[in-house]
Amino acid sequence: MVGVESGGVFRFITSNPAHEHATGLSREQLAGATPDEILPPDAAAHVKRQYRACLQAGRAIRYHETLDLPAGRGHWHTTLTPIRDESGDFALIAGVAVRLEEERKDEA
Repeated sequence: MVGVESGGVFRFITSNPAHEHATGLSREQLAGATPDEILPPDAAAHVKRQYRACLQAGRAIRYHETLDLPAGRGHWHTTLTPIRDESGDFALIAGVAVRLEEERKDEA
């Protein structure tokens, strides 16, 4: 779960044990951190681009990605869903990422 803050800042709120294991990033490390504070520069830039694309679309987006994280290089099928607050502004992005066993040949 990612918080959407004013000025285009994204802040991680929480994750789950499966995400911790697959990424090598603990909930304690993620909680309250921005992508720039916790991820390698290339991964942070990519993640923020995807978050912005999700908000711009105003609906769930799905895509495949390859990220270099503390647990190593991983290939993911990711879905991001924007969530509005009571005033209608985007407040959260819910993310679901499934780690693929190997990179898909059609996406290499």
